[in-house]
Order: sequence, then structure tokens, then C-alpha cells
Amino acid sequence: MPSTASQKGIQACVRYTRQQNPGENQLRTPELMKILLSYGTHAKVVIPELTEIANYFEKDEPDFTEELMKQKAKSIRNTILAIEATTETPELDRLR
Repeated sequence: MPSTASQKGIQACVRYTRQQNPGENQLRTPELMKILLSYGTHAKVVIPELTEIANYFEKDEPDFTEELMKQKAKSIRNTILAIEATTETPELDRLR
């Protein structure tokens, strides 16, 4: 189980993915997914939330082209697969 500070970092990354400013977020989403993947197995706890976000991006996000919506959803789904497959459990730094 990740530390409280690490859990907050994971949750902040997921929350920002969902709530980020829509302008150019198709470029930020893959970067956020790289950060999330760096948590390794600790990130498995947010897979259900990531699935919801991918579904939202693919089907419901307003004012985006279908191509960009699918691009963002694919980035998240690829990250979910990578998180599910990872066996890395990095030691996480505590915030002091």
C-alpha cells in the first residue's frame, strides 16, 4: 500500500487528468500517464477511475474532435494495460 503522500500524488495526477484545461490536453494527457505509470504497482488502485476517464474522453467530452477524443482515451487505456502488467513497485519518497 502506498504511503499517504504517494496516494495523494497518484490521486492528484488522476484528478488533473480529468479536470485539466481542455486546450491542448491531448498533448498533456500522455505526459500525465507517464507520471502515473512511474508509480508502478501503486497505481493499480486508480484503474477504475482511469477507465471512467477514458470512457468520458472517448464518448462524452464536449468540443473535441472525435479523433482527439479517441487519442486521449487510447493513451489512458494503454497506461491501464501497462499498470496492470507492471511488476515494478518503486520505493516512493515521502513528502516532509
